[in-house]
Amino acid sequence: MKKFIFFFVFLGIVSISFGQDSDKKGYNLPPGTVFNPKTYKKIDYSYKLNGVSNNAIFDVESTNLLSKYTEEELFKIKISDPASYNYYTSLKKYHENLSQKVKTIYTLEELSYIYVFDQELKNRLQNIK
Repeated sequence: MKKFIFFFVFLGIVSISFGQDSDKKGYNLPPGTVFNPKTYKKIDYSYKLNGVSNNAIFDVESTNLLSKYTEEELFKIKISDPASYNYYTSLKKYHENLSQKVKTIYTLEELSYIYVFDQELKNRLQNIK
């Protein structure tokens, strides 16, 4: 009987943990960020690679993560919050390693959004010379 109860408790824990992860699958969220699928709006920036104008107006909230911390603040959180430090320094390296062509096509806000929510486009942008 104890094995039977243990099995169902274990099954419940496993299903809950996988169920919560599926909503943010494939996103590169900053540490400590809670993903809310109800307020998330998918924005497809890939049209810009083809030079095609998109007349749709997007409501992009302040997603410029590159300007979230100054160099001094990054240095301070290096010790206090290593996960955030690593996340924002990797975002900075991502931006620095992008080609000038990509940097002229996309704004910092758009690149931050792509870094967090569009891993496929992020990888495509990294391959453009």
